[in-house]
Amino acid sequence: MINVVICDDHAILRRGIRDTLMEAEDITVTAEASGYSELRDVLRTAACDVLLLDINMPGRNGLEVLASLRETHSAIKVLVVSMYPEDQYALRSIKAGAAGYANKAGDPVLLIDAVRTVHSGRKYLTAEVAQMLADSLAQPAAPVPHETLSEREMQTLLK
Repeated sequence: MINVVICDDHAILRRGIRDTLMEAEDITVTAEASGYSELRDVLRTAACDVLLLDINMPGRNGLEVLASLRETHSAIKVLVVSMYPEDQYALRSIKAGAAGYANKAGDPVLLIDAVRTVHSGRKYLTAEVAQMLADSLAQPAAPVPHETLSEREMQTLLK
């Protein structure tokens, strides 16, 4: 059984993700959190193999939470699930330690595949993210302007 915790500040989205994951017999949602402080409490008691983490949350954003988790819960595999297009945050999330990136606008069935992929120890990349990664390796040209921003600058830009 794959134990999943969902961290997103929108209750409706958490429910939609939970309902989607319940369709898989090998996945169970053990807890939900609406932000970092609640997530810390949840992780003390709930089993968690894979954390589905939103980027845009009040207080600490998802990438800041990801950095904290790398120190305190390094065994948990993190799948970033966000509304932001892949070109804005996918590579940034992977570089920060996420095991994958899924867009909230994507096919819900792919989320089940993403959880299974991440749980198995592999990276989950959509075709678009894989292409961006390949392009960045093949042509280390000047970065896209938003890629040079710090996490805080990016957060401010997107608000």
